[in-house]
Amino acid sequence: MSLMWKQTFQKKEMMLMISLDWAIKKKDEYYTEDNDGVAILYLDGIHVHDEVIFLEEGCPRAKLYNLLRNNNKVFMIDPKVVKEWKEGLEIEKTDKNDAKAIYLIAKESPESFRELTEKESVEINNEIFVKQYLFITKSLARIKNMSKAFHRQFGFDNSLFLKQIKELEEEKKKYYKNIEKLVKHDIKKVNNIKGVGARILGEILFIKHPKYFKDWRQYIKYCGFYADGRKTGKFNHALKDAYYLATRGVIMAKDEKYSATYKEIKTKLREEHPDKVKENGKIRWNNGHIDNIAKNRIATQLAKDVWQIFHGADNRIDRGGFPVKEPINEE
Repeated sequence: MSLMWKQTFQKKEMMLMISLDWAIKKKDEYYTEDNDGVAILYLDGIHVHDEVIFLEEGCPRAKLYNLLRNNNKVFMIDPKVVKEWKEGLEIEKTDKNDAKAIYLIAKESPESFRELTEKESVEINNEIFVKQYLFITKSLARIKNMSKAFHRQFGFDNSLFLKQIKELEEEKKKYYKNIEKLVKHDIKKVNNIKGVGARILGEILFIKHPKYFKDWRQYIKYCGFYADGRKTGKFNHALKDAYYLATRGVIMAKDEKYSATYKEIKTKLREEHPDKVKENGKIRWNNGHIDNIAKNRIATQLAKDVWQIFHGADNRIDRGGFPVKEPINEE
């Protein structure tokens, strides 16, 4: 923490007003004024505690999480309002000016902001919690692979790897138990989908809840199950991975509907496209390729069905195809 930070905190008698111009690739710009009206810029949000923060909507959830866990009150404003305000005063577009503009709007027109609700705060905490769980899971898998590789190459186990594996497995169990608690009510909504448990449902709901999408087509696109999304890579990769895990779950659990549809898709692919299975005696589509296509279609259908379940309409397929009813659009 800088000396200026310490001096400011010693002098203040109430919560400090701080504006934040957040960034993705660059450093965030924090702006406030001390008791003498001198502008101060903050470049490290880690040390912002127990203050009032004003910022534009759209801020990455991880940044909001850090602000909330440090007991800050967070107020948000539509970026369009900030843009119009700056254009009216002809303020030059810079990161520092953006932070200062948000601060001045907060002083002159606080009604332009809305406070981050308690419900939103809970959702952000849950989302980051699940992302931490996923990070631990991937780290555990990576270290296990490293441990196996070490043993293959040198003929004995590395004690450091084994210690890390044990600690990460214990940490993973703690996270999993908490995820079970977080979805204890929602899990009942998918109890007719055999193979989708608390962990997978937690990932699906907390990475990005389907309730935020008014149309199932938007949700499917966000999950990466449209061709254009796969080509551009502009979709939520973690959510797509979660649905692939769900697909593997329903197939392994032999869910009556999805498992049957999965087998039918593979059979139809071989029957309808024999030229792609064999051509002049050479296999163009091997079994693995066909299996991946079938799993992708099941994952797409699962995403569509989960969207409908959490929009109040469980129109799950019986044996393939899309739901008959139109998706519900929330006003």
